[in-house]
Amino acid sequence: MAESRTESPLDPARIRAAEFPRLADSIYLNAAAYAPVPERAHRALVASLERRVAIQELTDQALTDALVSTRSTAARMVGAEAGEIALGWNASYGINLAALSLPVEPGTTVVVSDREFPANVYPWMGKKDTKLDVVPVAPSGRPDEDRLMERLDRGDVSIFTMSSVQFATGYRADLAKLGRFCRERGIFFVVDAIQSLGQLPLDVRELHIDVLATGGHKWLCSPFGTGFAYVRRELIARMEPRWIGWTGMQACSSLESLVDYEWTFRSDARRFEGGTLPYDGYAGLAASLGLLLEVGVDRIERHVLTVLDPLIAWLLETPEAEILSDLNPDCRSAILCFRLPEAERVFEELRGQGVACALREGAIRVAPHLYTSAEQIERVVEILDQCRARRWS
Repeated sequence: MAESRTESPLDPARIRAAEFPRLADSIYLNAAAYAPVPERAHRALVASLERRVAIQELTDQALTDALVSTRSTAARMVGAEAGEIALGWNASYGINLAALSLPVEPGTTVVVSDREFPANVYPWMGKKDTKLDVVPVAPSGRPDEDRLMERLDRGDVSIFTMSSVQFATGYRADLAKLGRFCRERGIFFVVDAIQSLGQLPLDVRELHIDVLATGGHKWLCSPFGTGFAYVRRELIARMEPRWIGWTGMQACSSLESLVDYEWTFRSDARRFEGGTLPYDGYAGLAASLGLLLEVGVDRIERHVLTVLDPLIAWLLETPEAEILSDLNPDCRSAILCFRLPEAERVFEELRGQGVACALREGAIRVAPHLYTSAEQIERVVEILDQCRARRWS
């Protein structure tokens, strides 16, 4: 079961002072692109690099222990077992793992919603033994879950793949409903969780997820080039790796005896790992995950949804504004996307006044995290009011 806590609201000012002090003079609302690394992860990275500099102090066991710790912490984040975690470099690693190794009948169909992030489309386009069906979105531009389920129910589908949160609207999928629907029909359910892990609780068992992919540099506040995949225990033995890493072989379990070659993969998800990993980055990932688990992802969820309320209220009161995100509580995430007149100029104005956000698909995207305060969002509203008073120019 993924960890859940029900303590008092978090204190973003305290968290910022302790873990993100370099954000003191900025309003950082771009966690959906890349989030800052907390101080504890920074220290872990530096300590790992120091061991590399003083190489005579580095041991094989220290490197092994670092990866064991990271897998264990990642498993806690998603409600899995450590043996179901494979460490990789980004979300594309996990999606490709699913595309290359899930046991499906040739000629069957992979279903994906239109307007998905390309990392969750191109690996399936390149899968030559299956067909890809891209299901149109609803008029709102968000995934049409009813239409998706109608397509899944036709009998020719082997895999359904979906982002837990959409990058361009912040739409939060009903993974429980979709996962249950897939499990009942024997369809593999693959989830790209890079836009939800760290801001929204997620339990792979409750959601009937078969393979989950994520990268660390967004909401997990971790170094670039870190990520992991979850593979359901019952599937591991049925999935033969297509990317062969020597560390994934059973015969390489001991570094003291490596040339007794035997074509036998490890029995757990390590079989999918591709050789030597970025140990320094994973030291940072483990530390960042530890912070998020310590604070409590459910507390982070309550905070990031509440902190956006003043901005949402302003947008609803502004006739020229168009909110692309779904405000239904069951569909909301910390990603809020909206269009305004002269959106590019407004975006540049926000940047010029120290607000880090993003411009995606013609819309302004804000993405607060555990370090964001209500006062900072109120400052964003002030800047937008100034732009409106100048008629957006």
